[in-house]
Amino acid sequence: MTEIYRRPSRTLVWLGEKSDNSHLVFNAFAQLVKQRKIESLKQVSGTSDPKFLEQAGNAAPGVQVEGDLEVAVADLMHRAWFSRAWVIQEVGVAESAVIICGKQEMDWEDFNIAVEAGL
Repeated sequence: MTEIYRRPSRTLVWLGEKSDNSHLVFNAFAQLVKQRKIESLKQVSGTSDPKFLEQAGNAAPGVQVEGDLEVAVADLMHRAWFSRAWVIQEVGVAESAVIICGKQEMDWEDFNIAVEAGL
């Protein structure tokens, strides 16, 4: 199976149609990843801003980490795709992967950065 997942140049992860709150996850994750990339560039150039990590010790400034967003992340992570045993292998060996929910999409690497940040 590993060879099958390694062949495509890009793996599409279809989570299904959008829900009432899935856009909150994609918008917050995109904002967090953008802030992380900016922070990473600042660290390389020596101009790091220690105020970057704001809420809950890890969220990007302005990103709400409780309430609606917290529920939206939980809803998204409870979709069927995440419960399948082979998904780690599927995205782990893929050359690149894109996660799609409705009409929104995000590179798997960016999605993973946001998840690891604890949102």
